[in-house]
Amino acid sequence: MMIRKLAAVAALATGLALGLAGAVGAQELKIGLKTEPSSLDPYYHNLGPNLQMSAHLFDQLVAQDDNQKLTPALATSWKPISDTEWEFNLRKGVKFSDGSDFTAEDVVFSVDRVAKVPNSPSPFTIYTKPIKEIKIIDPYKIVIVTNFPHPLLPNDLGSIYIMSKKAASGAAAEGKTTEQLNKGEGLVGTGPYKFVEWVRACTPAVHPDGARCFSANAAATSARSRSRSRSTSTSEFAAHRQGSSSFRGTRT
Repeated sequence: MMIRKLAAVAALATGLALGLAGAVGAQELKIGLKTEPSSLDPYYHNLGPNLQMSAHLFDQLVAQDDNQKLTPALATSWKPISDTEWEFNLRKGVKFSDGSDFTAEDVVFSVDRVAKVPNSPSPFTIYTKPIKEIKIIDPYKIVIVTNFPHPLLPNDLGSIYIMSKKAASGAAAEGKTTEQLNKGEGLVGTGPYKFVEWVRACTPAVHPDGARCFSANAAATSARSRSRSRSTSTSEFAAHRQGSSSFRGTRT
């Protein structure tokens, strides 16, 4: 009898917890940004607001925890195999926000694109210059060859967000141009949110030419959701602040 009572109490507690989680998930989270990004192209401008935006849409091969310790992201492991070679094993089962698979081809495309983005006021080539070439061993293993021994390569790759080769390829040398990406064309990543819109004229009373707005909702399969635990409740967020960008959408 005692076991049955305990089981009933446990079931009731679980039901209440799920109910509360659902209620919390339905609430709106408002986020205000003091400065909007100068571009949505993840390699155009190495600037704080741009990096913050990229972190919502994309993942890196290597991430950092709260103590700046390197942690797996799109790469599950890495190791030097010679003085100028690093082997990276890539995470399997990760989907871009358009449903396509993440593979080694996307890493090669992304690293190669960094130096091709024109007119960057603060380029990301500081992180990719040591790289001589990237060898694809199989769809989920690469070897990065550097021009000289470079022990900080995993740290540098933490600043390069990985784009979808399929979505971001284009006629220009860099694939989709910065202008196209600002419109959302080819702006596809594996991050916790996917691009929906970046709308001008959110606060016309404050800015006659209009501030910019951005909307997003849950991406399909994020590397971060696989590499560490994350709440499974769905939440909606929005931000409306005069003189800054606005964001709204959903997250799983």
